[in-house]
Amino acid sequence: MISPVSEGYFTGSSRLFFRWDPPRSPRRLDLVALASGTSYGSQANGNDSDLRLTARYREGLGSRIILNTSVAGWRFRREEAAIFDLDLLRGEARLGWAPRRNWLVSLGARYTRSSYPNRLLPPDSTKAELQQPFDVVFGMLRSLGRTGYLGSELSYRVVASNTPRSRYRGPVVVLRAGTEVIHRTFLSGYAVYGRRDYRESRILVRPGATAADSVEARRDDAWQIGMNLERRLGNRLRLFLEGDYLIQNSNASFADFDQAQVSIGVSVDVVALGGRREPSAVVSRPSPLAPLISGNEVRFRILAPRADSVSVVGGFNGWDPARNPLRGPGPDGRWEATVRLAPGIWRYAFVVDGVWTVPPDAPRYEPDGFGGRNGMLEVVAGSGGEAVTDDDSIRPRR
Repeated sequence: MISPVSEGYFTGSSRLFFRWDPPRSPRRLDLVALASGTSYGSQANGNDSDLRLTARYREGLGSRIILNTSVAGWRFRREEAAIFDLDLLRGEARLGWAPRRNWLVSLGARYTRSSYPNRLLPPDSTKAELQQPFDVVFGMLRSLGRTGYLGSELSYRVVASNTPRSRYRGPVVVLRAGTEVIHRTFLSGYAVYGRRDYRESRILVRPGATAADSVEARRDDAWQIGMNLERRLGNRLRLFLEGDYLIQNSNASFADFDQAQVSIGVSVDVVALGGRREPSAVVSRPSPLAPLISGNEVRFRILAPRADSVSVVGGFNGWDPARNPLRGPGPDGRWEATVRLAPGIWRYAFVVDGVWTVPPDAPRYEPDGFGGRNGMLEVVAGSGGEAVTDDDSIRPRR
């Protein structure tokens, strides 16, 4: 039998987003602020308030290597259950490498400082519990078409604390996958295994035995699976179904438990301020740098007067910078190359001195799945070459 945590809930949130992304630069900075509040039904212990601030910095270190760093703060409060109150500060750095198209390998480290202001420690009960996890993380990601992905992550965590009962270490393994199952309907899921070894927390595990035989270090094993199904009904309206199941086994009987959660509801964006380019939005402004399409030949152009080398990459050449170099620079600083393409829709970008660059004034744009944009163009059928209906390849992360 499953006991409900809440018979209904309502969450309201406000999000502020700022991005600094200089043209023709491998750098990018994102600043995000999120404030939210949740009101639960009669089964829950009070309402939640949530404030999060995040800064993310990314820099390309070559055509296939990228550095991602982030700093985040989180303040969480729950009425009538102050033991869950949390003040958190987190810093993370990861180095990503794309060994081939659609693959990303990353290695990084993460430090977290978690303070629980209402978990007071004896004997004087004036000091709050503090936990400081440190993680070393290795991850792999495989893109599948425009929306699908498979990912895995292996980390090892060491948690320091001002109380021995919260100090532990152990591995965590995460598997993730997602795809668009039908038009505007997305399915994602995950599976997690974690091991915790509390080397300083001793427990009685065999009552009735001698003291020497009945005391050992606490060990926990936890498995969790979850899924999310989302149907987009418009730019501001979504239906969602979420569920997860968690089970933990321990040699300490008080730490054994299992938990199931299911949420279903509607998400509505009431007010949106500021412009946002939708995927594949048409750029109507003509430009002398837009690609020229004549039959099944496309003339690519970009202005880079100080560059030493420029290439065009896309689904037509496996996103390989060595396949189609441009000639230049000309007297006006332009680089050019003509590529013969089969009929269809093609995604492309430029690589300027090893830096992946958004193509200027492409006929259309589309997110590349990693925070940047690809240009898009169409070669009309009947112009020669093998028929192609669409180019679903995704470029490797910069």
